[in-house]
Amino acid sequence: MHTLTNLTHMQKTTPLILVIFLLLLTNLAAFAAVPRKPLVEMSVKEMFPDNEQLQQLALAATAGDTRKMDELAAAGTDVNAVGTDGATVAYWVTEHPNPDGFKKLLELGANANSIWRTDSGTISSLVHWTVTKTANAELDLNYLKAIFEVGKGDPNLKLPGIGTLPIEGALFANDEAVFKLLIDSGADIHRKGSQNASLVDMAGGLGNFRLALHLLEQGVDYAWNDAKGHSFVSNIRSNFTGTPRHMVTDPHDGQYMWFWRCVDFLEKRGEYLAIPAELERPQHLDDTPATSFFDGTGQKTRTQKVFLYEMGLTYPAPFWTHQFGATENLQQHFKSLGNERIYEFTPIGQSLDKWDSYQLIKGFSLPQTSFTAFVESADTYFTGQCGEEIHFEVIQKKQDQQLLHVRCTAQQTEGFLFLGKYQNTFVMVYQAWRLSAVANPEKTKARVLSDMQLITMEKGFSLFD
Repeated sequence: MHTLTNLTHMQKTTPLILVIFLLLLTNLAAFAAVPRKPLVEMSVKEMFPDNEQLQQLALAATAGDTRKMDELAAAGTDVNAVGTDGATVAYWVTEHPNPDGFKKLLELGANANSIWRTDSGTISSLVHWTVTKTANAELDLNYLKAIFEVGKGDPNLKLPGIGTLPIEGALFANDEAVFKLLIDSGADIHRKGSQNASLVDMAGGLGNFRLALHLLEQGVDYAWNDAKGHSFVSNIRSNFTGTPRHMVTDPHDGQYMWFWRCVDFLEKRGEYLAIPAELERPQHLDDTPATSFFDGTGQKTRTQKVFLYEMGLTYPAPFWTHQFGATENLQQHFKSLGNERIYEFTPIGQSLDKWDSYQLIKGFSLPQTSFTAFVESADTYFTGQCGEEIHFEVIQKKQDQQLLHVRCTAQQTEGFLFLGKYQNTFVMVYQAWRLSAVANPEKTKARVLSDMQLITMEKGFSLFD
């Protein structure tokens, strides 16, 4: 049996192949004990057992059959009735999207502000859930607009006990369009959220210093201490201890200038930050407005975040969106297939079948499967398809993760592939480009490699089990 560390050839490197081989992995856990299905995998009969009216309402909503929905509501169907683990019909439609059906549910009285608690103790609301799904690119902004414009959702709704605000879903995913929509809908940037933390402290902790600077300029309290005694000021200071992060030392990092502008903001207000004398500061600070993230003229945030089952995955934004003016050059495609979630990105005008630049993120839940089995399954598939056209080179190898350089001679493409495991969640991140489509292939290769090395896996959260 070969391993990917020794594999040097295979037949193709198209997104289709990368998706197909993962399908084989689902067989690895076939004989393991099967727990109750996650809600996302349930049929309407499983989600709303013994309630045929709710089943019909859910199916009508996801089909956009608003006339049928009106008939069911007139017959007494409760649009706020709950099924398995607190699930509502509105939740069903977020997993089986239809904008007309979702809007009609809100018009019929679906409560966007009701709080639910799952059997495992997880707390959420339709407002929080829709923010997270939209920030994760699983729903478009029209769903969130409907929440506020039709459903009168509260953009400042706090979850009891933990204090989480809806806007935190946008912060964690680094989704500035969702953040802006929440602000436009009345979200108060001065409110404290989880752990009684300020939004500016959260933004800094997540490495989004462009947004942090905007919040500073809007007067958010940078000295406020959260429940653990942390503040934005202490957050900034922590970046100067130990090994400095990329955004502190690398002028090419998308957050580098914003970080140092935050430093400048604090120093001008008398804060001492204990910056090491040997650390080189930028000679000049640019004056791009921090509000540029609102109008799309600023530089794309270099990393994004998505929640996949147990994992919170920090991944690089598609490399072609980093430069000024290119942030909107992005088509995104999302699919949920059983225990798999697939995100694919191409520039506008390109397709999943014919692309010059491409990014894939795929996460799936496989209990009872090891990372070794994941790699061996990939090896088995690729070895069976192997030719003389594809070359793999292991760039980094750590426990439960690998980063590989991938080159396809026949298609004249190359890219980088990340394979990782966190608890029962597996993930792959793949960025690729056609050599003839980039002006400087070596520069592109170096930049994408640098981006891919920013990938991190950590504990995520699940609003529904």
